[in-house]
Amino acid sequence: MRAPFRGEALLRLFSSAVLDQGLLSAANFTVGLLLIRYASNADYGYYVLAQSAVLLLTSIQIAWVSGPLAVLAPKRSQARRAEMISTVREGQQRLMDRLLGVGLLLPPIGFLLGLADALEAFIGTATVLAGWTLLKRELLRQILFIYGRPNTVLAVDLLFAGTLVATAVAAAFGPMRAAVVAVLGTALAGWVFNVRAQQLLNRDPGWSSERDPSVWRELRALGVWGTTGASIYWLYGQGYNYVVAAHLDVTAVAAVNAARLLLMPTWVLTMGVKSLLNPSAAKWLHEDGVATLMRRITLFVVGLAVLDSIYLLLVWLLRDWLTVEFLRTSIPDRDLLLLLWGAVTLLNMVRDMYQAPLLAMERYKPLAAVTATSTVVALLAMFILIPPLGAPGAVAGMVVGETTGLLGGFLLLFGPLRDLKRKSQSPEPKP
Repeated sequence: MRAPFRGEALLRLFSSAVLDQGLLSAANFTVGLLLIRYASNADYGYYVLAQSAVLLLTSIQIAWVSGPLAVLAPKRSQARRAEMISTVREGQQRLMDRLLGVGLLLPPIGFLLGLADALEAFIGTATVLAGWTLLKRELLRQILFIYGRPNTVLAVDLLFAGTLVATAVAAAFGPMRAAVVAVLGTALAGWVFNVRAQQLLNRDPGWSSERDPSVWRELRALGVWGTTGASIYWLYGQGYNYVVAAHLDVTAVAAVNAARLLLMPTWVLTMGVKSLLNPSAAKWLHEDGVATLMRRITLFVVGLAVLDSIYLLLVWLLRDWLTVEFLRTSIPDRDLLLLLWGAVTLLNMVRDMYQAPLLAMERYKPLAAVTATSTVVALLAMFILIPPLGAPGAVAGMVVGETTGLLGGFLLLFGPLRDLKRKSQSPEPKP
């Protein structure tokens, strides 16, 4: 018999995930606030560029490994799920350790070739270390989510957040360049998380002694297209920072992200729900069907849209105080940036929520095509809009890209929904 949809249990599960994302976003917000208020705009700009590079690495890993694992593992038996997770974890550990050795060579080579100065080489080295620890962290977090342990993730992320904030204080008030210390702090926070999460997973549920290389073939069937889509999406989801830096300068990157920082709680809700929605959507599709899955996704969209809109209105009404008194900075084109970022966050939320059923249906290849199309449109819009609008032109390009991606996602959903409608209208076969 099909298990009933337990709204209270689901609410507790997702509330824990949102609370965890809120903790992480509060820590990142604190880091950004400290750097904006007490470091130079250049240091904050370098920090944002380093974080964007790390995000590219983790996005590729999520798309290639942990994302497909979150879709496939919940559909398997308990023993098979443990075997899949243990195989993936062991293979990823070896790969990441090898990539670390190669990555650490790149910054000094760039310095010797005159491609980077000493500061940029130091930041590059710190970024490689941060990428290594955060790649391991993201994999362990996804494993804990697959096992249905968001409370454990929350507890270990508390250590991560505490380390991140403590090192940000050292970056803001210490004698060394703030950007270097802040990025090294990210690496240290990731290491602390990994040590504790590994201890917990070693005890419960432990790792399977069985290994099955065929797991990689299962993941590759989905991951190759997921990775393509994630890499392309990064080009305008985070790559706008590099577009702004290339067209303007590093301080313009700081201004754009200072405005974005004020809207961080809206990203918190989206990322917190999304972290559990993908594996949950796969389970709902498997157990309850497309119609039920779409109804639940739509409920999430409506609820998040209401909460996001309330917060965006509050930020708009308090924008003078938030800029002058809270951030203690000036943001060129602040009002236009806030409006554009508000549009981006709402469009991004809807796109992410309705992407979950597409991932559950394993439609990675057409989704990658939609992502590629929306990215090309976004980048073209950025290059057209930055000259007349300045830094806001990059965010306006993201609005165009998000809109294109959302429309493409709806077109992909149209086929399964149409088939469902036809099936519901077909006469029942006679016994």
